[in-house]
Amino acid sequence: MTDRPKQYEEGGYYPAEDPSPRAEESSATESTTVPHEPAPEPGQEFRRTTPARVKTIRPERPQGRWGLISGTTLYVMCSAGSADYLPVSVRLTGHVLFWLALGIALLITLYRERLYDWDPAPRWPWAAALICGTLAVEVLAAAVSSLTVIIGSAVVLSVVVLILLMVG
Repeated sequence: MTDRPKQYEEGGYYPAEDPSPRAEESSATESTTVPHEPAPEPGQEFRRTTPARVKTIRPERPQGRWGLISGTTLYVMCSAGSADYLPVSVRLTGHVLFWLALGIALLITLYRERLYDWDPAPRWPWAAALICGTLAVEVLAAAVSSLTVIIGSAVVLSVVVLILLMVG
């Protein structure tokens, strides 16, 4: 039970506890024969006695493949940049962990599609990221030195940060 008067428990609008003087003047001029509570005048303070209906909003599918692209790019930068300093077995372990991370991300995407009843998205970008990321690491490790990859990665990341700061 609330401390509100009984007339306000059924719903509708009622004046706030601290009404403005204008609201007091308008309530004094009203007729007492009106059986229902009048709607508040524009500008008059009011509160709802019944809560508004709460509707859940279905999440929208994220647009683009920015997570997949940026994750694959960072993997290529880190793996190719450290290729000269690590043994081949560690690089192969890195590839397997990258594949596992992509597989888990794909399973999460499939789960979210079913959960939110989204239309299925194309699956080829996942396979392309898996194959292109792994091949890019190996080609860069064989073609150029790790120092070149590190310097190139720093330049690319600096340009990306500059663009993001300009966009906001």
